[in-house]
Amino acid sequence: MGWKIVRNDQSQYKEVSYSGECPRFHKQATVTGGYYGRLGAKTDLQLTYTLSGYSCTLERSLCPMASQCPLMPEKYL
Repeated sequence: MGWKIVRNDQSQYKEVSYSGECPRFHKQATVTGGYYGRLGAKTDLQLTYTLSGYSCTLERSLCPMASQCPLMPEKYL
């Protein structure tokens, strides 16, 4: 019988929230990023997460900073 890898703490999709003051509206905002995890190679044991999109509590229309939101840490964009 071979070993079976159990990934109880690694879901394929996760959401992470960041809070702060929006530089456009000058109000408190919360940005929630959705990350999709996948295995990069057959030998990978942990999922690699990439940003699939995000939403903001202040979204009234298209935000000009949508592609590079300053509230999200740069390493997670």
